[in-house]
Amino acid sequence: FALLHYEVLRKEPEANFRHVLAALGEAEPEPTAFAHALAFSDFKNMHKLEAAGAFTSKILQAADVADAESFKVRRGKVGGFGDYLSPEDQTYAAEEMRALDPRFGYVA
Repeated sequence: FALLHYEVLRKEPEANFRHVLAALGEAEPEPTAFAHALAFSDFKNMHKLEAAGAFTSKILQAADVADAESFKVRRGKVGGFGDYLSPEDQTYAAEEMRALDPRFGYVA
């Protein structure tokens, strides 16, 4: 398996997508196709496509296009959970993360 943290993926998408492909047993991707896939999956592009209703699958559609919080692709903000969780919930989450195996790389 390949462990991939959202924060790392947002910081270095190309290197980390290559890591995922390698974990899946895929050979080095064709450069043009890989660049296209990387550009397509970029957060801003996915947000634009969702807002435009480009996806036919219900699971990839906003429940209410007038409500930014109903989008699947909302903000892409690393650490954005802090805007939604109370200080108590953040403390609880940090305590639970400390209980995880260190190999997962979560630092609370």
